[in-house]
Amino acid sequence: MGNIIIEAFLLGISTGVYCFSQCGIVLVPYIFSEENTKIKDNSIAVFKFLLGRFFAYLLIGALIGFLGQTVNDGFLTIPESILGKIVGVSYITLSLLLILNATSHLKKNGNYCRKYNRYKTYLHLPVILGLITGINVCPPFLLAATKVFELGNTVSGMLFFLVFYVGTSLFLLPFSFSGVFKKIEGIKTIAQFTSVMVGIYLGIYGTLYILI
Repeated sequence: MGNIIIEAFLLGISTGVYCFSQCGIVLVPYIFSEENTKIKDNSIAVFKFLLGRFFAYLLIGALIGFLGQTVNDGFLTIPESILGKIVGVSYITLSLLLILNATSHLKKNGNYCRKYNRYKTYLHLPVILGLITGINVCPPFLLAATKVFELGNTVSGMLFFLVFYVGTSLFLLPFSFSGVFKKIEGIKTIAQFTSVMVGIYLGIYGTLYILI
């Protein structure tokens, strides 16, 4: 058990820079496009984002560990076409959320903006963003998934992904302080534009995942 914890944490630390860049393109535009400039408010947003990733990693760890117990032919016994569609849909969902959140600040959009902002608090968007980014397939994710499948145990899988999550999350904590730059004139507009561009990119990326 100790070896699992050490290996998972080291894997999280070693791949944390990749997670920093991949989650950063989603989290930073979101933080910068919001009204709040206080570190406390930004820290809450980062915490919610990490909470979403926590639930995603815990679920994935349990699922892959269970598959390791019941399937002997390998993790990708799930048809790659189906796996690709799942990943594609998650990217497209993430894309729509980013674009919706960025454009909801534009007053000229009128009715839809008011409706979105009315329910925004209940949506807990950072949690949803964290959940979706947490289930997307990336190199660090595949490394962890391969190890968990080899372990072939549901509890061990959950533990491995939980510790792996802690290791990677250390690299995301600095985003709590990124909001202080929102005081710079024009930074919010740039962030909203960037959020839309990232959303379009992820939408195209997700569509290609489904079609190819």
